[in-house]
Amino acid sequence: MCGIAVKIIPLPAGQVDLWWVTIDDYTPARGAELLTLLNVDERCRYDAFKVSSAQTQFLAARALLRTTLSRYRALKPKDWYFTLNAYGRPYIANRQNAENLYFSVSHTDGMVACAVAHFDEFGIDIEGLDRQIDVPEMATNVLTPSEIKQLNDLPEDKRSETFILFWTLKEAYIKARSMGLTLPMTGVSFDLTGEKLHAQFSGAIIDDPKRWTFQHFRPTPRYGISISAAPPEGKFKLQLHPASVFIRA
Repeated sequence: MCGIAVKIIPLPAGQVDLWWVTIDDYTPARGAELLTLLNVDERCRYDAFKVSSAQTQFLAARALLRTTLSRYRALKPKDWYFTLNAYGRPYIANRQNAENLYFSVSHTDGMVACAVAHFDEFGIDIEGLDRQIDVPEMATNVLTPSEIKQLNDLPEDKRSETFILFWTLKEAYIKARSMGLTLPMTGVSFDLTGEKLHAQFSGAIIDDPKRWTFQHFRPTPRYGISISAAPPEGKFKLQLHPASVFIRA
């Protein structure tokens, strides 16, 4: 649903606002409208996709990013400009006069998500919980020995969903660090046995786990989203926006 009215949303320090939208009901008319938001580079990347589902995910993710940012600044969605850090993470270009506004974007089949905050060390990752995964094969490359033990202690019918939880937590943390594939997934290990999610770091990752807050939730029964955040003052709040729609171009 497009064309809603927009007012600038306040974003307190230490808060991450998370928006998401399903794209299972994506229509050609909506796609044509959202294409008008893309810049030349984004349109080239869109045209380069050979698989229609991947093309739709890319378009919906870029449109959600642009329209979400315009909820926090008086700027039209199509007028945002971005730059990359040394590891390829996108940032808002300085000429937007929004240096203290940061974002993280993730997408999977059927859903895209975008989070914004006034600090840069946060990341999100979304995955379909019904995704078909060869858990034993992937676990050896992604999980630490303690995580594999947690997985093997579960009933077999719970292992795929729990592996996805591990996966999204690790991806969210790596995104938050803004260093891309230079950080291995096995360098961070999560304990899922307590009431809160806890991480430990080893090997190639040197970090203080006390800086970090991790959360995971399901926007729908079919999807899971993980969030990692290290707000400068240590206080963290997650604000959810389940009624996600694209605003007017």
